[in-house]
Amino acid sequence: MYKVKLVFVLITSIFLWGCASDEYFRDEAAESARAFLLNDLKHISPKNKTYINYTYPDILQSPILPGADSSQLCFAWSLPSPKITLLVYGTSKNDFKAWFPVRVIFKNYTKEEAEQMEEIELEESIKMGEISDEVSARESGYNF
Repeated sequence: MYKVKLVFVLITSIFLWGCASDEYFRDEAAESARAFLLNDLKHISPKNKTYINYTYPDILQSPILPGADSSQLCFAWSLPSPKITLLVYGTSKNDFKAWFPVRVIFKNYTKEEAEQMEEIELEESIKMGEISDEVSARESGYNF
């Protein structure tokens, strides 16, 4: 009876060990990037530190070679003030397994680039407002 329980526990633990999803590895990599960034930037303002701690980064991904399974992966935080983007660069397989941070890259924007980004953000917020209005109308049963 003891051996049966032991075999059951072993099989269950092996099964659960292999059930990690891609989202799990992506979130682990994002947390690793966040910790690396905050450790690397010791004199960052408390406002920006809070922003980095509580916002999920954008993910930039580019294959190293065409058809390759490995990619350059950057986690990016676009800080509201000053208008800069902080990128944590690293490489790994496309599924984020074994991703580790290599370095921090600062992207400063020119005045024209900052204005373009504000226009894009405004257009996106308008589109999202229109979508939410459509969803609200469908949920309420009204047809416009």
